[in-house]
Amino acid sequence: MDRRIRYVVAVLLAGTVGAVVAGCGKPTPSTQAPAEAVAAQAESTESIVPSVVAVREAIETSLPAAVIQPESTLPAVDPAAVALIVRYEITSPSYYNARLQSPVWPGGDSGVTWCIGYDGGTQTRTTIETDWRDHAAVERLASTSGVVGQPAKALIPALRDIRTPYPDCEHVFTVSTLPAYDAQASRLFRNGWDALHPIARGALTSMVYNRGSSTRGSRRGEVRALRDECVPKTDYACMAAQFRSMERLWLGTSNGAGLAKRYEDTAKLVESIGK
Repeated sequence: MDRRIRYVVAVLLAGTVGAVVAGCGKPTPSTQAPAEAVAAQAESTESIVPSVVAVREAIETSLPAAVIQPESTLPAVDPAAVALIVRYEITSPSYYNARLQSPVWPGGDSGVTWCIGYDGGTQTRTTIETDWRDHAAVERLASTSGVVGQPAKALIPALRDIRTPYPDCEHVFTVSTLPAYDAQASRLFRNGWDALHPIARGALTSMVYNRGSSTRGSRRGEVRALRDECVPKTDYACMAAQFRSMERLWLGTSNGAGLAKRYEDTAKLVESIGK
């Protein structure tokens, strides 16, 4: 491993920028007006995410090419949790076919997004090229790597002609995206993960799929509580309470109602265990 790679690995391990990649952003001073806070967080994210994605790209290109696993060896995520992810990312396959076959920009600090919540802004070019290697527009999709916020919005007009059929989305979601987020969740909640009911593991994977795996900052208090208190004790009531507490994060935002409903449904999913 050369000096450049050793340096970027050290940066990642130090956690100096990891929180922003996961959508956390900087804690906002209480004196800052809501509109100013949103603008400040967006500016911070837009400046840092490209650098972090570049770091990840440098690491990936220094390693052997990933071996693509056969579907039969992939970890299974509880079907109810998978259905929750699909519902809140695209509503339904039929809605996707009617309205969402082209890339979109969901708003905020998101990147260009297509299929079942696949955010090109937080992916490396190598990952996009691997996941979508059979897509006719793979190089155009890969060009969205590291682009988030308003710059991502500006890319949409030039990408509107790209179409991705739902079966292709489902394939990448099943064999690449979902297993990657399930692996992130299992690492983050490793203290107690194996003892959890599959539904609880699926709920945590859904959360990581939506919010990332960062535990840093004031917006991540519930994630730390899940990791340090709820999961080690296999306490499903505790888990449900933390999911509901997350609803505070989006009060007054354009996506607030939908995200509040998502985490209310996640809480109810966990509460269904044993019923």
